[in-house]
Amino acid sequence: MEDDDSGFGLIFWIAVIAGAIYLIPTFIAFGRRHPNRWLIMVINVAFGWNRDRLAGLTGLGVPGRASQ
Repeated sequence: MEDDDSGFGLIFWIAVIAGAIYLIPTFIAFGRRHPNRWLIMVINVAFGWNRDRLAGLTGLGVPGRASQ
């Protein structure tokens, strides 16, 4: 008999990698210690990647950091 759990392992790792990619703005905000990093995380989880990537990637609202 074949092992039926091999498909589950592949799906699990794809989900882990996709989740990490989805949370990139949150990781950037926490790495830069953005003042609104918790809000960025909530927006990222609730609404998706495009809404909060500007704050996480450009440093908007971070004192001493140039905004683009």
